Amino acid sequence: TYCSFEDEKPLIERYSGAYFTGLNFMLGTMPEIDELSAAERNMAILLGFFNAILNAYIIGQVTILIQGTNTLEFEYKTKIDIVRDTLVTFNLSDELKAQILRYYEYLWSRHRKLDTRHNFTDDLPDSLQVRVKMELHRDAIERCTLFKQCDSDLMVALVSALKVQIFLAGGVII
Repeated sequence: TYCSFEDEKPLIERYSGAYFTGLNFMLGTMPEIDELSAAERNMAILLGFFNAILNAYIIGQVTILIQGTNTLEFEYKTKIDIVRDTLVTFNLSDELKAQILRYYEYLWSRHRKLDTRHNFTDDLPDSLQVRVKMELHRDAIERCTLFKQCDSDLMVALVSALKVQIFLAGGVII
């Protein structure tokens, strides 16, 4: 038989045989059931059931990992599809359509989100918000000659007052 519970066989051989039989059950290559004793059948069924649960768990976890990495990109593609449909519905000019799509592409490439009204720092304490904003906007602040002579308190106040606003090249800012 595939697995045996005879006392003269070593324990590892008996359980490996039972595991093998359980695997065969799961794969659909079941051994002749008449050749198995009741204990062998029960062990094979138990191991096959355990193996099926383990495989389902592993496949589920891999699926969750894959979906988690694609969730934001899926939201972006869904939003772009909705925007394109809306632009066609409103019968806007091709130039305006292209400008709107460039806006969303920029938002996605720069911020990895489609809404600049809410920021991940909103839930952080003020001290951490300032530190994050200082790091994110350091290059823009350092390039501006107006801020070169400012003390650190003024820089903190300026960075705290910054709001993200996106403007496309050639756009009119009022």
